[in-house]
Amino acid sequence: MKEDLENLILEKTPCYGLSYKKLNSRYRTCDLDVKNKKILVFRKQNENEVDKEIPCFSGALTLNKDFFNYKPVCYENNEAGIPHTLFANNHNVSFFILKEWFQINVPSDVKYASQYFK
Repeated sequence: MKEDLENLILEKTPCYGLSYKKLNSRYRTCDLDVKNKKILVFRKQNENEVDKEIPCFSGALTLNKDFFNYKPVCYENNEAGIPHTLFANNHNVSFFILKEWFQINVPSDVKYASQYFK
């Protein structure tokens, strides 16, 4: 996990650390330009993607200084989101695929990740 973060900060900013994970419909995914290491769009999953491993925002990212001047963008229940805000204001976002990352969103994620830290 430390190595993933060290590699993430070497990428062109702004940059998201992504992992592949099965997500429920609340979480968003993105379309990628793998050749150019760019995120093309941030979007809701489609029906064919639910319960399949798809690109997932990990919460690990680097931002440029301009981010703090952006007006926050909200989605469901007026929850402001960094991905939403970034993509609404900057279409030049790179990505890095994290190799050993445990994203904790729900209680079952804690149980899964904890088996690796005994």
